Amino acid sequence: MSTFYLTQLTLDPYAKEVRRALEDRYALHRIAYSLKGDGRKGRLLWRLEPLRGKKRPVMLVQTPFPPELGHFLAQGWGDARVNRIQLELVPGVYAFRLEANAVRRREQKARPLLDPDEQVQWLGEKLAPLELPEVIPTRSVAHVVRKPGGETYTLHAVLFEGRLLVPENGVGEAAAMVLEGVGRGRSMGLGLLSLKRAR
Repeated sequence: MSTFYLTQLTLDPYAKEVRRALEDRYALHRIAYSLKGDGRKGRLLWRLEPLRGKKRPVMLVQTPFPPELGHFLAQGWGDARVNRIQLELVPGVYAFRLEANAVRRREQKARPLLDPDEQVQWLGEKLAPLELPEVIPTRSVAHVVRKPGGETYTLHAVLFEGRLLVPENGVGEAAAMVLEGVGRGRSMGLGLLSLKRAR
């Protein structure tokens, strides 16, 4: 049984660094990784949640260790709530959310998938042996990443939501996907698979 920490950061859109980060993927990455502190090892995953109406923007940050919130709070970037979660997956149907880098690589170049049917097919391949009885690509965007030193690249992302089935022979694979993430671009806010047991 694995334990991880899921931190909900409710960002203050009036804070200068937050305003910049909402337009700059690498700055969001820096906010997420401020929770890692010094010398802590392990996979950190994060996702900027879809905005709902006039609510403040929310980031989810998943870590295998208790998050270091001192810098985040001292900078006045927003509020934080931490949940310690024991991962106890069993076979069955789960509601899920995942923002992922849906691309096909051809001749060493990444081609973004823009057709929803191709996106769903790609996801089915990535999540196998999990099954997808219901999935909708709800958002497709191109994030511009500006790294220090002037390097700039585009990260194509698709937000998937729906239901997935964890079969009896897929519990271990599903747990690994939750803990390690799915696909490329995980340090830039992609790959965090969120599951909730469907009723």
